[in-house]
Amino acid sequence: MLLIGIDYGLRHIGISVGDTVSKSAKPLCGFKYRGEELMSKLQEIIERWQPEKVIVGLPLNADGTNQPLTEKVFLFVNALSSKFGLPVECVDERWSTVEAKASLHSVNKTKKVSKSMVDAESARLILEQWLFENA
Repeated sequence: MLLIGIDYGLRHIGISVGDTVSKSAKPLCGFKYRGEELMSKLQEIIERWQPEKVIVGLPLNADGTNQPLTEKVFLFVNALSSKFGLPVECVDERWSTVEAKASLHSVNKTKKVSKSMVDAESARLILEQWLFENA
């Protein structure tokens, strides 16, 4: 089963792609968006990759409680599911950005990595976490 992973933010988003056969994911892209640009870009990605399911990172506080962005992610998930008719699941993403930055710094051997690279890598980690827990 082909899956799309999403690291959702209010202005930036990261996208990854993976599958249940290999149980792995790869970063696809990260980008800054405004308003309806997001759904338009996601439509392009979904039409190109034809996923069977979408996995979205759910931001939580360190203690597991909701944070201000959590409710916005639930609204995004509902909009995504309604617009594309795909099943959408959430996975805890508490440490994905920290892990993504550390991973990119170790691979690139530099202190500076782009926001889009971090977002895409976070989406990969989110999707691989779901694959580890569910596939």
